[in-house]
Amino acid sequence: MKIELKNKVEKLIENYKKVMNAFLEELKGWEADSLYSSDYRQDKIREVKAQMLNNDADFNKQLLNIITEEKEAILNSTIKKPADYQVLISNAIGFINLLGNKLTDEEAFELVKPFFGDYQTMKRFYAVLSEINGLNVTTYSLGLFDKAINNLEILKNNFAKFFDAGIYTTNGLAYTLKETALLSDIEDIERIIQKLDSIIPASYKEVEAELKNEMVV
Repeated sequence: MKIELKNKVEKLIENYKKVMNAFLEELKGWEADSLYSSDYRQDKIREVKAQMLNNDADFNKQLLNIITEEKEAILNSTIKKPADYQVLISNAIGFINLLGNKLTDEEAFELVKPFFGDYQTMKRFYAVLSEINGLNVTTYSLGLFDKAINNLEILKNNFAKFFDAGIYTTNGLAYTLKETALLSDIEDIERIIQKLDSIIPASYKEVEAELKNEMVV
């Protein structure tokens, strides 16, 4: 599946910086003003700062919506299903129940491979197969969607107030560090989805090798 999270967030940040720069210029103008009275200038400065706070709330809401939309896209992800799709699921589960702990990792992988890309079905198989020891490659593959969803939830909570002009200016070091952290976490999520996309056509041996490489790193 295609994920546009980083592109969307980068555009949002870019728009925020443009709006914030305009506010900051307006503040500088009022702070340097010598035409109006001090009380009038202070009132205007308070008005601009209030607008900045409202702007932060609006952009934080937009960020939340972007993350939520990506999460919903994963939850609703599916594949083209043949007419006997439910029968195929029932047969796979029946075979799993029949073999139980005798089921090998490669056998389990081949059983569930036709369902890769269908989140709800993958989640169902993960619940069953995670109870059987030794199915590392299969459960790793089945769990990638949920890993992405969990990371999106963490992202949403960690950056709920990412836009905060009251503390960070958009050209300051602290804001830059926050932006770098946000985009880095997003890149990690996108890599998870890309990994799932690469697993869908891959063989068991290829995924096994990939998992071993991850463990070494």
